[in-house]
Amino acid sequence: MQTSLSMSSLQERKVVTGALSSSSNNRSGLLVLDPLIVCGPSGVGKGTIIQTFMEEYRGRQDFGFTVSHTSRAARVGEENGVHYHFTSITSMHELIRQGHFVEHAIVHDNVYGTSWASMQAVQDNGFRCLLDIDTQGVQRIKAMQDEATKATSLTESLNDPQQQLPYLLQPKYVFIAPPSIETLRKRLLGRATESEESLQRRVGNAAQEVAYGLTAGIFDAVVYNDDLEQACRDFDRTVRELYNL
Repeated sequence: MQTSLSMSSLQERKVVTGALSSSSNNRSGLLVLDPLIVCGPSGVGKGTIIQTFMEEYRGRQDFGFTVSHTSRAARVGEENGVHYHFTSITSMHELIRQGHFVEHAIVHDNVYGTSWASMQAVQDNGFRCLLDIDTQGVQRIKAMQDEATKATSLTESLNDPQQQLPYLLQPKYVFIAPPSIETLRKRLLGRATESEESLQRRVGNAAQEVAYGLTAGIFDAVVYNDDLEQACRDFDRTVRELYNL
């Protein structure tokens, strides 16, 4: 599926915000986690925007990255518990089965995951989590939120606090979008690291991701990256508006 975004369709203000409904009342015994979840297709400049936000816009004062789990072997210079929590693939699958992760993915035969405990550790140190994940991860987290809401409502109706979930997840979702799929294709082509087959696959995947990202009601905000410096300013302003910083 191909999706085309024309420049004329972009609003003069590149940030499109729309509040999603969520409960603002904490329930007894629940720890509220309100991470910033950033999503966008490959080649859109998401990593650069996040890095600029953290380093040049002082995002590190309010946000921190979790230490993820992975089944891959540590590389030279990487420390367990600092760069990743390194573990076996068998252990990773067992942790997934136990619900240890808020999101996980398989990348090049290795399993990666963001644990609830890692998110809580960031928050315990006085920061909100910043998660860079793909659309599949967003879909899993949203499905988890729906299930948690149903489960919490059921246990509250049964007046059984022992069965309540330990976390109340209230993320803010920001999608980074290209001005057009054609622009994204040219950016990927400019990397000179893709074969024609790989390029077509990435562009096709990106088109589906953009279609999902621009669907009304899924993301709290969409930042268009047709100019990197402006996109960085828009991203910073968007995050501060979403969190009242």
